[in-house]
Amino acid sequence: MCQLVRKDAVALFIFAVLCTGIHATNESTVEAIPRRLTVTTILAEPFLMMAEGNVAGNGAFKGYIPDLLQEVSRVVPFEYTLKLVDDSRYGSLGYDGEWNGMIGELLSQKADMAAAPLTISYMRERVVDFSMPFMTSGLTAVYKKGTTFAGNQNINLFAFLTPYQAPVWICIIVAGAVVGLTTYLLSRFSPCEGRAPSNSAESRGEQDQHVGIDDAFWFTFSTLMLQGYSKSPRSVAVRFLGIFWFFFVIVILFTYLSTVAAFLTVERVEGPVESFEGLSRQSYVQYGTIKGGSSEAFFKHSQVETYKKMSWAMNGAQPSAFVNSTASGIQRVRESKERYAFIGEKHSLQYIAAQQPCDLSVMPTEISVKSYGFAFRHNSTLREQVTRALLYLGESGQLDYLETKWWQGPCSEAATETDSPGGAHSISLSDIAGLFIILLIGIILSVLVLLLEVVVMKPAGKRAAKNGDKSDTTGL
Repeated sequence: MCQLVRKDAVALFIFAVLCTGIHATNESTVEAIPRRLTVTTILAEPFLMMAEGNVAGNGAFKGYIPDLLQEVSRVVPFEYTLKLVDDSRYGSLGYDGEWNGMIGELLSQKADMAAAPLTISYMRERVVDFSMPFMTSGLTAVYKKGTTFAGNQNINLFAFLTPYQAPVWICIIVAGAVVGLTTYLLSRFSPCEGRAPSNSAESRGEQDQHVGIDDAFWFTFSTLMLQGYSKSPRSVAVRFLGIFWFFFVIVILFTYLSTVAAFLTVERVEGPVESFEGLSRQSYVQYGTIKGGSSEAFFKHSQVETYKKMSWAMNGAQPSAFVNSTASGIQRVRESKERYAFIGEKHSLQYIAAQQPCDLSVMPTEISVKSYGFAFRHNSTLREQVTRALLYLGESGQLDYLETKWWQGPCSEAATETDSPGGAHSISLSDIAGLFIILLIGIILSVLVLLLEVVVMKPAGKRAAKNGDKSDTTGL
């Protein structure tokens, strides 16, 4: 009996030791939070900047990242020390298989956390863990205010047709044909045209004034061009129709002429472009980005025709469209006499454009949108806590407040203003549909006038003919 108890005790002891070892092994895979974190970061306006004065420690920095870390540390209590990354790089995989920048410092355990506008990418996610994004940003373009983007536009041999859309031109031609046919029919059945055949010279002269179908169409389309017409109809119904047709012609012609003038003006003074498609369609203003950067790589490897076209334009530009840094790109924009646009990260360009001397404008659209997040080594328990803190700050509006605080500048409204000098647009059928309705009403009313002519004028014509016959008999 004692031997059985001893065996059970030994078995329980061995089981307890094994469970303790397994538990210790599981705990060893989870990285504990240090008492004081070392946070690696990088200088990038307005995310992180050096503070004025000789201040030591975390007080030596200012910007969006220090403020965000302070808010996060209030939700998740921890102490930290900010340090600038040694090689001033964000982090990329080198040819030797080693990571540099902030990612490299995390992997080499020189830092416990990376806090910067660090893009969450597939390659980086393989070696480190990211928190939820605290901000998204894409590529956009900045150019000097007053820049004109028209210049050398593609030649359009049919630009004179642009004031009206295709359905409007079709309806104008159909309306002319309908009015021409109606003019002929009204003249054909109107008693005022004097169609009775006669052998007298006077009657033959009157017959020469009859409106044939060729005359009707010539009358319609010659008046459409504001040209005179010698053989005008004598029928009241046709003249009544002519009033509506002349009104239609005046509105159509003057609308066309004013719109053509607007199109010609816009070609000479074009407003700021609002998309990369608009930027790619012009060749007057050169555009470029940082040589060897992620922006150049995006355009180079993109499968979108617009971006491929822009990549070809940048690589074939003379002088070179590429610059070495954002600062040199902004300098080139300011010194290029409104002939250069720089493509870069939206948030950086917005911050620069919001500062004095308020001479820059930022394109409102962005492409290749990416997310920024905090980076940690794999299995860091701090990642989940920071993610929850970011969720709380986002729901409470604190993230929006910090973004407004650091991106709001003396030129913010001017930099984000997208009003352009009122670009001309082609007139659609819905814009002048009422004009065609008025012309249709005129056609209907002219037919009613014809019926009135037939009712009133035919009996009078018959009486006049009888009186004429009597006079001729009396004369004989």
